[in-house]
Amino acid sequence: MAALFIFDESIIPKNSNLCKFEFDGDKIKNIEELNQELIRIMRFPSYFNGNFNSLEECLNDLSWISDDCDFEIKILHFHSFLINESEDVLITFFEILKDIDLNYHRYENDHKRQSLYIVLEKTSKAINLLKKIDVDNVPCSANNAEKTKNMG
Repeated sequence: MAALFIFDESIIPKNSNLCKFEFDGDKIKNIEELNQELIRIMRFPSYFNGNFNSLEECLNDLSWISDDCDFEIKILHFHSFLINESEDVLITFFEILKDIDLNYHRYENDHKRQSLYIVLEKTSKAINLLKKIDVDNVPCSANNAEKTKNMG
């Protein structure tokens, strides 16, 4: 299952065993600051070397954090997030998030599936970015989430 981008945390199932990670866009204006925050907040392993391939590898297997919880990555102050980087860097980062599959390494008969929720503030910057990476129907409420779930 790929990541689900949402604008409202209330969409996340209440019965979910959730590992939450909150990032402050005001403190992450460039890729170096993003890497520092990933290491600090998500406790990235020592083999993370700060490039996008390494980021993708770490995010696709969060078992070093937990093998039995769902994950929430929340970005506050999205208007400032990676503001000193080119739009291509921002798009690449969010394409990596979009394509994360926490279950790719699980066996077919393994019934525990992990979910990843990416929570963003509903701003024109976020909406335009999600359009550029072909993410449509971003749930804004529990009703919208159910409709989106049933469509996919």
